Amino acid sequence: MKILNVPFLYFPYLSHPDWTVRRRSGLLYPSISYSSDHGLKYVQTYYHVINDTSDVEVTPYIFKNSGLLSGVRYRQLWDQSGLDMKVTGGQVESFENDQQSVVAVDTSFYTVLGSGWNTNARIYRTSQDTFMRRYGIDNATEYKSAFSAEQLGVNTYNLIEAYDIQGLEADETAEREPTVLPSIFHERYLPGFSDNMTARLRLSASQTDNDEDYDINRWTGEFYTYEDYTSRTGIISFETRTALQYHMIEHSPTANSYVGELGQGNISAGVGWSQPYSATIGNNVALIQPKVKVITVHSTDRTDEIPNRDSSDFHLDEANLFLIHRYQGNDYIKTGTHMAGGVSTDFADTPIGELSGFIGASYRLHGDFNSGLNATNDSEKLSDILASIQAKPYDKLRLSFAGRFNHEDFALNESRASVDWSRKGTTLSTSYSQRSESFFSAASVEEEELIFNLNHLIDDGISLRVNQTFDLANGKSERDKSTIGLDITRWLQNCLTVSVQYTRDETSDRDIKPVDEIMLLLNFKYLGAFENNVGGS
Repeated sequence: MKILNVPFLYFPYLSHPDWTVRRRSGLLYPSISYSSDHGLKYVQTYYHVINDTSDVEVTPYIFKNSGLLSGVRYRQLWDQSGLDMKVTGGQVESFENDQQSVVAVDTSFYTVLGSGWNTNARIYRTSQDTFMRRYGIDNATEYKSAFSAEQLGVNTYNLIEAYDIQGLEADETAEREPTVLPSIFHERYLPGFSDNMTARLRLSASQTDNDEDYDINRWTGEFYTYEDYTSRTGIISFETRTALQYHMIEHSPTANSYVGELGQGNISAGVGWSQPYSATIGNNVALIQPKVKVITVHSTDRTDEIPNRDSSDFHLDEANLFLIHRYQGNDYIKTGTHMAGGVSTDFADTPIGELSGFIGASYRLHGDFNSGLNATNDSEKLSDILASIQAKPYDKLRLSFAGRFNHEDFALNESRASVDWSRKGTTLSTSYSQRSESFFSAASVEEEELIFNLNHLIDDGISLRVNQTFDLANGKSERDKSTIGLDITRWLQNCLTVSVQYTRDETSDRDIKPVDEIMLLLNFKYLGAFENNVGGS
């Protein structure tokens, strides 16, 4: 304010570019929070435009009780390349020390080379396990530094990659953090020996260190053929797989484990039949499709010598029931002959709407029934029974269930269920998943989780959000998380929205403790957001 052109009183003011301006230097809105762990926390970012292709962000994190962190982010674009570099560090309290110097780096770079090669590189490391999670900067529980180069052609795919894993949870050690350097993969589709045949060649090589204390070099070659014929009796398919694998095991966790060089080869063949049928049941038309496949596998037996590092978490499901090689990798080979069978149904119109389902299983006809895998009943003649059902009574409601039942007592070894519903401004989504303790190597371990999400429009411009995750296994609550939010989207003077959110996070890991948090979010139209968090640990 001026009197006679002489300034005598200043009023605070705020200026910002309008919505037509894409980038402009200046302060972004701050974040303010409070917790019993950190006390008052203040985060303020300054954004600076360097030129048309680069910018930088500088962010101090001020904690009243715990220390000081600062973050710098630099971005640069070129013609066919890009760089995104983030560094966070400072002096904070941690489970290792009252005051510790910490730093985390997350830098990624991509570029497009000649001949269709796309390359990506990322360095993702931290000097201390928990500080990025504890101080609310990054929730990742493992950091993966990696390099990859891939090329996709008309009939070929090539991939070269290397990576290193840094585990950040309490049970992770340097000896258990795998490094792959390098991994090479080539896939090529080839003309078949007949007009109906499809042929595919896969070649791979990898060197893996510190994989559960194993150091392993692998070379693998796979050749597939597939052809099918349509006749009056159905669709007949023929499939073959020939695989050769060479291992060089340089280090193992125990003195009894095999160390040295060895190879294995296997030949698989499969014959399948399927036939879709159309049936009228009442006034409804149903599509019923039975499917049967017999697969035989002949292989050298290296089960006791080759560590199963790429197929150990196998479990039977609809996706792999009819595959000629149903395991994720090549370390585990199950010799013998088995038959897989199942029936799928699809009702387009029933009294309860659209309905589809599947039931199937696998039966071993011949071969060794000893298995190194858990909870698959792979050692039994008859596998677990697979069953699934999906229902859509009307457009706004979907129900689904998929499970694996023990063939003797029909106990559920694994299940997944979900409900999705919406109506007049309300959407509800729930999902449930469970794995019995027999799936895992440790009998005391099981998984059971329930996730609940609700969005409800209370009134025009006012909505409620509820998100809840329950860890139901053995009464555990480490993964429980609750969020309740109220969003007021009515524009106040056409420029402001308000959100209030409560969160309860039960995560615990050394100095990371369960946290309650209340957040107030003020969002200015065309400008940004102001966060005010109040919480306690």
